[in-house]
Amino acid sequence: MRLPAQTNCVTVETPINGARLKAARKNAGLRQHQLAARVGTTQGHISSIEVGRRGASIEMLTQIANVLQVTIGWLCGGANPNLVSTGPISAESILDDTASPPGLVAFAGDQKLVASLAVQSDEWRTLRALLPGGRLTKQGYLMVLLAIRANLDDTQSGA
Repeated sequence: MRLPAQTNCVTVETPINGARLKAARKNAGLRQHQLAARVGTTQGHISSIEVGRRGASIEMLTQIANVLQVTIGWLCGGANPNLVSTGPISAESILDDTASPPGLVAFAGDQKLVASLAVQSDEWRTLRALLPGGRLTKQGYLMVLLAIRANLDDTQSGA
């Protein structure tokens, strides 16, 4: 089964634009096995992603984007191919960015919620890079954050 070139990136196994992954990997000067080692998977999994047979977990997608210094949204087929997301991101930077989706702005603007969750910079980066952007509500972003954290907990516990 070939995955479509542009997809909605809020799924358990997130489809990635394989051609973009391959281009970004080559641009970074990495072979498949080197990228695989950096993100904790196999060369075969990276190959399967690049040819469109498999997707990746949100956690792996985040790791791949960070290693290759591209956004998750771009890897999933979104616009802004030259957008690199590397510096620290906070609720304040989300609120200051006029391109931030309304649901993410509402989430970042809820100071009590953000403080109680202690949202980290890499989590803000992941949330900001999601493709559905304008379609996600404040609650949608909260659910994605909790899914990311649950996935990280499962991965770290070996489940």
